[in-house]
Amino acid sequence: MDKIKGKITKFLKNRYTILTLVIIAMYMVYLIIAKVTPFGEKTILKSDAYQQYLNFFCYFREVLLNGKSLFMSWNLGLGNVFLTTFAYYLASPLNLLVVFFKPENMYWFVEIITLIKLILIGNFFMLFLSKSYQYKKWDAILFGLMYTFSCYVMSYGFHIMWLDSVYMLPIVLIFVDNYIKTKKICPYILVLAYTLFINYYIGFMVAFFSGIYYLAKYYIIEKEKFLSKESLIQFAKSLFKFLIGIAIAFGLIMFLFIPSFMQSSGNIIREPLKLFDFDIDKIRLFFNVIFNNYNYLFTQKSCLVFSGTLILLILPTYFMNPKIQKKEKVIFLLVTIFLLLPIVSPFLDKMWHGFARPNFFNYRYSFTLSLTLILMAFRGYQHKTEIKKKYMIISGIIFFILTAIEILIKKLGYLTSDGYEISYFSIILSCATFIIMWIVFFMQTVSKKRKQLFTILLVIVVCLDLVIGMRNSTISNDKYFSEEQVTKHDNAMEKLLQHVENKETDRIVFIPDNYGSNMSLKYGYSNIRIFYIF
Repeated sequence: MDKIKGKITKFLKNRYTILTLVIIAMYMVYLIIAKVTPFGEKTILKSDAYQQYLNFFCYFREVLLNGKSLFMSWNLGLGNVFLTTFAYYLASPLNLLVVFFKPENMYWFVEIITLIKLILIGNFFMLFLSKSYQYKKWDAILFGLMYTFSCYVMSYGFHIMWLDSVYMLPIVLIFVDNYIKTKKICPYILVLAYTLFINYYIGFMVAFFSGIYYLAKYYIIEKEKFLSKESLIQFAKSLFKFLIGIAIAFGLIMFLFIPSFMQSSGNIIREPLKLFDFDIDKIRLFFNVIFNNYNYLFTQKSCLVFSGTLILLILPTYFMNPKIQKKEKVIFLLVTIFLLLPIVSPFLDKMWHGFARPNFFNYRYSFTLSLTLILMAFRGYQHKTEIKKKYMIISGIIFFILTAIEILIKKLGYLTSDGYEISYFSIILSCATFIIMWIVFFMQTVSKKRKQLFTILLVIVVCLDLVIGMRNSTISNDKYFSEEQVTKHDNAMEKLLQHVENKETDRIVFIPDNYGSNMSLKYGYSNIRIFYIF
């Protein structure tokens, strides 16, 4: 009995268990704020999640349980190659859980699978800190939480297939670090190939960023002998092997990628693109998402990088911390600048998106920028004993200078649209959050006897800060569909299809509203309409 109690106690004290429980609790808070079932009449579905993904899941369930074809479907557009739809939307093995949900309850599947992916995002990021940076303390959950509930995840999370790449990115980076240390490329190839398999589109961004990360970490580790002839030759060999590894990873998923590429090639940008296009409106819009006030129009047009006020507090101290090597600071600063360049470079923006024009939801790669900023803040936190009082004062000054600039922008009327404008209440709330976090973090760094207490308080403050972001993310033009809206056609379709002699061949046009183009996948009839957007 004592052994069982001991194992339970050990399990509950495990940092991965703690993070998982906190993520579940935070997700419940999010559902309550959004009034999503079981805490309201709404479902987790909004925008494309209802119009596209719900119906795809229903059809995939038929593939798994009733032998429908994964390669070709007659339920859409007079016949459609469904394999390309599978490759973009459904390839994640987690989607096999769809067999446990009936079509009329499929919104529950989306809600549950979203929670599972959030748990993986946080825990895999914390695993990354443990494996690559040897940080195994329980307070690493701070950074797991900020990566999990970042602006990108909360705003783009209804694109549920994108979340697979978000949780796989830290795992890919673990194997990049492993390759640099051991020179073994096979593990990296396999994990990257898996990432590309579950979603080749966002997976491409993971692959691209892993190359940037590889160059950064290789230089940081090998800088002292980097300029010698022998070291340059060694680097050339290592880089060539790494690039071959990426090519092999892509090769392993060509059976999915080639058909998908051929079908979506019409979206490829063929006209000349400017290398730089300095648009002050984009820069102003980007500046506003520094604060915890993102909304629908920010989501549609901005680079979503906000991951928590704690990042704004610690990040300046990273560059002042004497324990962190100067070369590391310079390299990661250059990485950050490169990741920001698409804001002023249409060419780089399209390159990140595989030279395909995004249909709304810009800067889809920005979760890599969020990870970079969180990682730099973590490195500062990792050496928090070296953070002097003057560093924190400078950090506070920088934050309030940014706040003053924000107020000046408002006063000058640069952002006059109600959709773009940040309210004074939001600015005050951000300042209050920053001050509270500043005090708690400062006490954590100087206190010896009550250090753990202030760490717990810091976790609580971070959670409250992320909850503010959750609330802001639910205030948008993309409203959540209610249970009634999602299921209102069930009975009507059942009665209608009783009079159809052959659902596989008879063509039916039944589009009761603007969201019904793919409804035939859910109800199993042969429709002439189809709607999907990459």
